Amino acid sequence: MPLLAASIAPDILDNTTVKQVFLKNENYIPADPEAAISPDDNLTKAIEMMAKHNLEILPVADSLNGKIAGSISFRDILSAYRLQLDEHDEKISISLKRRTLKMIVRSKNRVSVLKKD
Repeated sequence: MPLLAASIAPDILDNTTVKQVFLKNENYIPADPEAAISPDDNLTKAIEMMAKHNLEILPVADSLNGKIAGSISFRDILSAYRLQLDEHDEKISISLKRRTLKMIVRSKNRVSVLKKD
């Protein structure tokens, strides 16, 4: 599974940290404390840990004291991925619309220059 996710959009998963996504819950009791992840790790590492330990929810341990700060689920990661992918697609769409408008304006300017001659 990590290979599939990383091949789809490596930038989104590599550039998003666990602390941007995880649910804060100090009362969370992990099934496997050995599988804890740091809030500073990226989502790619979280997916790899989930696959390695066959878990859908990972404990997030505070980097300084090692205490459980909360948890992150595969569903949380998918939601963050979809949100960022949608934002990325929206930016591309806006960019394409602007480019199209610029082309239309340029072509109109060229036509008006040709008509003057």
